[in-house]
Amino acid sequence: MKKKISKQRHKIPKWLKTPEWLTTSETYGFTAVPWHIIKSSKWRFVTHVPHSKEYLMALRSNGLRGFPYMTFYQTWINKQFQGARLSEHTDWIEIDEHGHWKRTGFWESEDAKNMYCTCANTKGYRHSVLKYLEHLLDMGAGGIFLDNLHPGSKCYGPEYGKHKHLYPDQQTAFASLLKEARQMIKKKDPEGALLVNSADPVTLPDVYWQWIDCEMSESYICTWVSTKRWGDWYKQWNGMDKKISKWIKAGKQVCCLSYVGHTTNDIKDDCYFCYASARLMNMIWQAGNLAVYDMPDISILYQIEIGQPLTPEKETNTGIHYRIYKNGIVAVNPEDSPAVLEIIYKFPTSQILDLYEKKQIKVEFNNRTRKIKVKLPPQSGRVYLFDPMPTSYNQPGTTEKETGNLDITIETDPPLGKTQFKVDGIPLWTYSGRWTTKYEMGDNFGRCFINFDKPGIHTIEVIDLEKKSLLVAKSYEEAYKFNEEIEINTMSLEPGESPRLGKLMDPSNPGKFIEGDGYRFIGWSGDINSRDAIIKIKVDKPMKLIAKYEKIK
Repeated sequence: MKKKISKQRHKIPKWLKTPEWLTTSETYGFTAVPWHIIKSSKWRFVTHVPHSKEYLMALRSNGLRGFPYMTFYQTWINKQFQGARLSEHTDWIEIDEHGHWKRTGFWESEDAKNMYCTCANTKGYRHSVLKYLEHLLDMGAGGIFLDNLHPGSKCYGPEYGKHKHLYPDQQTAFASLLKEARQMIKKKDPEGALLVNSADPVTLPDVYWQWIDCEMSESYICTWVSTKRWGDWYKQWNGMDKKISKWIKAGKQVCCLSYVGHTTNDIKDDCYFCYASARLMNMIWQAGNLAVYDMPDISILYQIEIGQPLTPEKETNTGIHYRIYKNGIVAVNPEDSPAVLEIIYKFPTSQILDLYEKKQIKVEFNNRTRKIKVKLPPQSGRVYLFDPMPTSYNQPGTTEKETGNLDITIETDPPLGKTQFKVDGIPLWTYSGRWTTKYEMGDNFGRCFINFDKPGIHTIEVIDLEKKSLLVAKSYEEAYKFNEEIEINTMSLEPGESPRLGKLMDPSNPGKFIEGDGYRFIGWSGDINSRDAIIKIKVDKPMKLIAKYEKIK
């Protein structure tokens, strides 16, 4: 006798379901946005918001949820972050194969040299970040934006007697922490969500996907380190939804964050191209540039809602990709030549608004068919609305007050990047600059900052008594050449495919470390005058210390 097979579908527990407000979102807010922008937008949530009860509750009173920034991957060694100071809990730091603290792999060119990888496999660290998460939720957060998801490199803490692990490997430990975080969010707010960022949804492990609500595609088409739209549109950007269809069908979402304003294209062209590309996949979009809020022709993208899709994404024989939604159409011409888009559809209106051109397109009636025919420029995105264009309005804004702390600024004279000091035995480095579309020394080159919560006596030590000036690549293209020999051989790339930008983001050592003139430490100036390499100072106010160097002849 054959066993009867039940046709009953497995029901997804309520706490695992992605909330509907997130699955139907089209654009979102990013950072502490002016209130008049928030009120004129169709956003349902804002990420990277201040850790402020007043701000979070103000968002809720306006029908939005706020998602403060957190990370379970790294933290600063020298200052209070997420409710704890890592220098007081060095047993939380990941340990490399040599038994040393593992510094973060992100943004070596900024203050990340003073950040260390945290071990999500240690009981104390897990308890600390979950406690801080609970604090944010109690203030009114709708969840958190969790940055720096990663596969999980091996931690050698137990082997060197630095700490104990709870799970057999780092990936399992990190996934279980995601689960606990999401459970806490849902307990506080059943409609809350866990938003995360690995930068690449396609490569995010399944063990992470199951515990999140929304993943980010960071540097989507446009980024701050390239004067061109980077990546292959067909291979890297278009069709991302199909590559993760398992999780899209399960209700998960993707936020596409473009850093517009750095390419040689007009910023409006980049915004429409990125917006339309993301919406082809029914994904959520944000420009990633605060200047856009003051550009009505672009910020209008935040004020429209094209609704849910009525058709799948389609491609014409002219190479244009388009998709029809309840309230409009998005279209992208990814080709290098202009192309004609012709759509036969039961359009609900006799005229359709071209949002980019701000002009009406007539719907042609022929027998029983309705048709539109438009021409798209090369490498362009367009939005066509069935409904009239919305109008924006201004509302009085509010500002957040920031409170100061006991800060010490250490700077080198002359400015020397990546110079090492120790503060109470904890290693710190001066900034070496950052990448935009070119290498920039910046205002903080040759400086580092230390933050304290209360007055006290502290020891400052110069480690690099002799230091060479730093010569770096002067452009992204130059850094790429430095890296090419090393990187290309270790990466599985198809012909013409670009490597992930993150592999080229260390301007202080872009494949080849080149040193300049030599300098010797000669003493301190500023708020302290001393010739000693090691000094003790009383910190009861903001202070500035200058480590003076002379050129070695």
